[in-house]
Amino acid sequence: MAPYIDAVVVAFLVFMLLLFQICIPFFVKKILKIAFRVSSKELDLQTSLLDLQSEKDQVDVKEEFAKYAKIERKINKVVTELKEARNARRFDIFKVSWILNLAGKFLCAVGFVIMIWSYRTSPLVTLKEEWLFPLAGILAFPTGQSGSIGITCWVLICKIVIEKSNVMNKLKTISGKSKQY
Repeated sequence: MAPYIDAVVVAFLVFMLLLFQICIPFFVKKILKIAFRVSSKELDLQTSLLDLQSEKDQVDVKEEFAKYAKIERKINKVVTELKEARNARRFDIFKVSWILNLAGKFLCAVGFVIMIWSYRTSPLVTLKEEWLFPLAGILAFPTGQSGSIGITCWVLICKIVIEKSNVMNKLKTISGKSKQY
């Protein structure tokens, strides 16, 4: 009974690691939304820009050109500062996003290496050899026991099943790069 429970636990861990690997962009996106909100400086610049634009709309260009030009220069200065603040925030988001995605993928890879190393000699599933006839040797890798399915092959099978399933494709589109910050 214990080998079957062990195989089920390993199969579940493989599935969860693959699921986590697919969901990394979703988690990163949520973390970035929390960590990199619009700063108070940007909000102040936006409100001052709106105030200056409403003030500019109230000034008649023909009668008060000097005042109009002064307001226009202030607007240009605020727009430049706002663009610089947004670009700095976007660059920080890009750096942290890249680091978090890389760290998540690294953790998944380490998890897979540990699992493959730990279960390299024991088969996950043992079936009749005739059922696996043309591919028995490949499916048994790295155990070498014909009629069995090894951990490496199991990881590949799970990955293919998860990638081909419609639910995972929908999850990828939800967690993917659909919206830029």
